[in-house]
Amino acid sequence: MKSPCNQLELTMLIHVHWFTDSVPHSRPVPGPSSILPTPITASAPISMPVQSSRPFSILKMLREKVENLPKLVPIGKKTGPLAGYCCDPMVLTMDVKDDMDIWEVWDQRLNVLISHRIPDIYPLVTWGKYGLTALVQLLEHLVRDRKVNEGLLDGKVGCVIEAIDRELQFLFSYLGFTLY
Repeated sequence: MKSPCNQLELTMLIHVHWFTDSVPHSRPVPGPSSILPTPITASAPISMPVQSSRPFSILKMLREKVENLPKLVPIGKKTGPLAGYCCDPMVLTMDVKDDMDIWEVWDQRLNVLISHRIPDIYPLVTWGKYGLTALVQLLEHLVRDRKVNEGLLDGKVGCVIEAIDRELQFLFSYLGFTLY
């Protein structure tokens, strides 16, 4: 096992990994201002919402992975790509009044945020309220409250899950552990 490294060294290593996994990023990860219609701030911290009785299979898997991210993964920052989602998801979706139109609007926004290239998703793999927790809350809101068919999220959520798995595999292999 390799000797433990400090947080700064590990953070620098992760950033190097993001930019050297296959091909360097062809585009920057969009910030919240490039996706959301207006900047949004949270007035109070939000906790993870309670699951409804409806089963969320892929979202449940994503939630479990996000809730169990080790502290080795960087914490999401107020200026990070997911920070704009750190508020009540109902506020994020209130610009679309009709549930029938919600997917048409949010599919495009999520396509900008969640690339099909896994290395482009690595910067999203962060924990805390400014990290993937905010994205999980939004996706659950879309399915539970705005009636989006969860199957429509399979590809996007699958890419995020794969990015989490690859990032954890990289971190643990660097530290000399076997993840699977």
